[in-house]
Amino acid sequence: MTSKSASWICGAVAALVFALASHNSARAGESLRVGEAIPQSFTFLLVDFGMKRGLFAAEGLTIEPSVFGGPVKQQQALAADSIDIGLGVGLDLGFVAKGAPVTIGISLSLSGDFSADGIAFDQGYKLWAADVNAKGGLLGHKVKLDIVSDASSPTQVVTNYQDLISVKHVNLTFGPFSSLLTLPAAKAVSRYGYAMV
Repeated sequence: MTSKSASWICGAVAALVFALASHNSARAGESLRVGEAIPQSFTFLLVDFGMKRGLFAAEGLTIEPSVFGGPVKQQQALAADSIDIGLGVGLDLGFVAKGAPVTIGISLSLSGDFSADGIAFDQGYKLWAADVNAKGGLLGHKVKLDIVSDASSPTQVVTNYQDLISVKHVNLTFGPFSSLLTLPAAKAVSRYGYAMV
C-alpha cells in the first residue's frame, strides 16, 4: 500500500469513526452493531480497517460486525433492531438506519389533466402519513413524504421516479394517479429494483 493510499484510507476511517461516534446510539464505552449486506464488500473495508487499527476502540466504541446473505436480510435485521447501522452500495442503500425517517417518493399530477385527482391523492397521502406518524411511524420510523408534480405527463412521471430513486434515494415509492401514468412509472421503478405501492 502506498503512503498516499494509506493516508486516504486513514482519512476515510477517521470520517467514519466520527460519523459512527456521533450516531445517537453510540456513546463512549458502548457497542455499535454494524451490518454488512454481503461478505467482503467494499463498503465494509473502512470498518474492517478501523477495527484492525484500533481507531474505534480509541474513541471508546466497540464495533459488533455482522454479515448477512444480502440486502434484504440486512434490512430485516435493521427492522428487527438487530443492528444499528447497515452498510451497502448501490441499490443496497434502500434500507433505513435506526431512528432515521422512511422517505417515500411520490409523483402526482398537481397540475394538468389529472390534477383534481392528483390533489386528492396528495391530501390522502399526507393524511395517511400524519396518522401513521401519530402512532409511532412505520416499524418505529417516522414517515417523510417527498411529493413531486408530474404535470399529468407520462414523460415527466418517469423522470420524477428516476430522480426520486437515483438522486434523492427514497426508501419506498407510492404510485401516481391514472393508468396513463402508472404504467410508465411502474416500469421506471422496476428498473431500479423498487416496488411501487
